[in-house]
Formats: sequence, C-alpha cells, structure tokens
Amino acid sequence: MLNKKSIIAAIRRGFECSGMNALVSAGYSESVVEAYEKIIENR
Repeated sequence: MLNKKSIIAAIRRGFECSGMNALVSAGYSESVVEAYEKIIENR
C-alpha cells in the first residue's frame, strides 16, 4: 500500500496533468476530490 505522501504526490500529478473533471470522471467522488483539493491548497 502506498504511503500518504506517495498518494498525495500522485493526486497532485493528477490535478496538474488532468484537472478536476478528469479525476471525477475517472471514478473519484466529488467530495473526495474536494477534500484532496483543500489538502493541496493548504500546503
């Protein structure tokens, strides 16, 4: 299992490469995406 830093790094790459809509369409729930977006913004 990936550690949290690896997961966050992968998600940050996902935001940079694909954007919100691609993540949502890839199967993430909107609430999860919003939560990760807040985590990323707060760093």
